[in-house]
Amino acid sequence: MKDYCVTLRITKPDLSSYKIKFNDAIVIKREDGILVRHMTLGGELLAYYPLTWVIEVIKVDIKENN
Repeated sequence: MKDYCVTLRITKPDLSSYKIKFNDAIVIKREDGILVRHMTLGGELLAYYPLTWVIEVIKVDIKENN
């Protein structure tokens, strides 16, 4: 089983930004915004960002578990 951690850089319209890490998450762009959902917890919503914010994937760490 592979576990991974996604590091995102979030930039708001006022140009302030921060980094946040999510374990085993997927980023989904929809018409109404950007969703971050957990892959193994039934797609639980972890975060929602409006389309006016910039979301960048800056790092993906993959760990192999046996």
